[in-house]
Amino acid sequence: MRETYQKRGRSLRYEHGTMVRTSEAGEAVEDGVLFACRPIAAPELPEIDSAALRDAAASIRRLVAHPLSIERLVITEGVAEHRFGDKVWTEHHRRIHLSLTRGSMRAFVDLGDFRVEAVNEVARALTDAGAERDAPQRVRLAPRVSAAVLPLLAGIVPPNVTLLQSGGGIDGKGEPVFERPIEWPPWPNWYRPIYRARPFRAPLNLRARCAVTRIDEELPRAVALLAPAAGLTLRVLLDDRGRVGPATVRMVRIDGVAEETTWFPYGAGSFGAEMML
Repeated sequence: MRETYQKRGRSLRYEHGTMVRTSEAGEAVEDGVLFACRPIAAPELPEIDSAALRDAAASIRRLVAHPLSIERLVITEGVAEHRFGDKVWTEHHRRIHLSLTRGSMRAFVDLGDFRVEAVNEVARALTDAGAERDAPQRVRLAPRVSAAVLPLLAGIVPPNVTLLQSGGGIDGKGEPVFERPIEWPPWPNWYRPIYRARPFRAPLNLRARCAVTRIDEELPRAVALLAPAAGLTLRVLLDDRGRVGPATVRMVRIDGVAEETTWFPYGAGSFGAEMML
């Protein structure tokens, strides 16, 4: 069956002091065997006001001072109109991708909005960081760390935790996204990050649920990733009552997940929460 998807969008991107405005429209067609895409002519969406993006960039630069350096700072805001068959929907997004360095240490901060409080916490911890720390027997993960891990748990989620696809929104083929447990593929919905690539099945907007929701705030806290999450062994910046340093933490068991969540741009979306290991 022939499927046609069209997208028109406008985005604003800030990277190291340079602002780039982009407007594009494209079409993707596939028939089950062949996939083809091309630009198309379409009316442009309205310009995006740059005030909020500029404010976010200025706030981050004020928060980062010697001995820290900003290695990479990319801030984007965009709006897109999608059309799949007779279905039409609109999405708006904001993203911050930041890497901070101090000597050979590098901390990552990825956010799905322009609230920069997390940048302040990570910058302060990285400033105070000392030597390598031994991994504690128990640890808690900040929401921005647990969110990065959730896409890796699909299909291998521990038995004491339920991994859920959150309900709400529209998937890459115009279908509504319903809440449901995520255990084994095939996943229920389609993810289409760009029109120039085939959509693929993926769990959307993941979150973890555990019977235990109270987190022991006395435990050492992983406040940031020091390397992209690529498995269940994590390189993190660990804060143990003000004693901060890099550590390697292995996820063996999840003992608790707080109820309050925040959305982060990991995988096809991920709701991070304070998590106790």
